[in-house]
Amino acid sequence: MKYVIMCAGNGKRWGNYLGIPKHFVKINGETLVGRTTRLLKENGISDYIITTSDERYKEYGEIRPQTHNDCEVDRFEDIDEKEICYLYGDVYYTENALKTIINTTTKEILFFGSEMEIFGVKIINKDLFMEHKNKVKELFLKGEIDRCIGWEVYKSLNGLPLNEYAITDRFYLINDETDDIDCPKNYWDFIYKLEGGIHMVKCEVIENFTLAKFDELKNVERLGGGHGNFLKIHDRFECTDEMAKYLTGDNDQKKIVVKVLEVIPNEEELPTTEEIDKAYEEISKPKKKKRTSKKQS
Repeated sequence: MKYVIMCAGNGKRWGNYLGIPKHFVKINGETLVGRTTRLLKENGISDYIITTSDERYKEYGEIRPQTHNDCEVDRFEDIDEKEICYLYGDVYYTENALKTIINTTTKEILFFGSEMEIFGVKIINKDLFMEHKNKVKELFLKGEIDRCIGWEVYKSLNGLPLNEYAITDRFYLINDETDDIDCPKNYWDFIYKLEGGIHMVKCEVIENFTLAKFDELKNVERLGGGHGNFLKIHDRFECTDEMAKYLTGDNDQKKIVVKVLEVIPNEEELPTTEEIDKAYEEISKPKKKKRTSKKQS
């Protein structure tokens, strides 16, 4: 199966914020596209391409220009492969989410995502997928539908009204920290949520336990000899204040398996919401065209 990381969009909502494509923003010190390619390799996947004409992406693997870009659904490039798995270049995948996408089989077509976003599409029957992709694109170009993205292909495939929201068959629900980044506000919201802003804390285990969302923990120290997702007494780690509250029982979850040792100060000051909005307003302003005047003779 060929994996395709889709990075060839126009990025209108991102607006070249920070002077880079959104796939190059760093979360926990790693770019989005770099994280995705690393996780693919760690799961034994080396057969992948990145759809883009930007030479900077060569650092992460083979690139291939997208042949059409008439609308968003064109990101599903019809490459010469029978089996394809499309991944989104602007998505932060957790380790568990990408492992799930890779290891889950389908006899035909299977979408992966949350209730609001699509994170990947795994395809065995490419002809069927392209039939519905082209159908949706045609309706959009004719002005019969207002939107033309992965959700419309999903709804067309399942015989659902294209103007209504619904999830039925051919969908694997992923409920974790996996999410996409469309605009600067998404990015900073995600940074605050994932890295916790000033609310990162250091914890010590006081009762052996197994944590499903283990990949949310940072700088794990195996002082008690734990392994995998299993933590033993005296193991230490860093996590968000929200996760610490869950593990200490402060949010009525009745879990008292760790104690908080210290609050970790930020190494850099994160921008305020007002600063983010102001910066985005500046880059979103339409550029004024320079007027040219003819010299009178």
